Amino acid sequence: MGRPCAGDLTYGADPALAAELRLTRQWLHAVELGFAHPASGEYVEFRSEYANDLSEALAILGD
Repeated sequence: MGRPCAGDLTYGADPALAAELRLTRQWLHAVELGFAHPASGEYVEFRSEYANDLSEALAILGD
């Protein structure tokens, strides 16, 4: 669709940007997910902070 994940050189991400951000993999991460549990219907949430390499890339971008 012309919108590759940052760092995903296989599908057309900008190699210069990947190098600048020191990414060696796709930037594919959800910090927080929430949904209705399929069995109980109860709303559940899960949180997972960025891995170090993604946090470093954000720092480079000036987040």
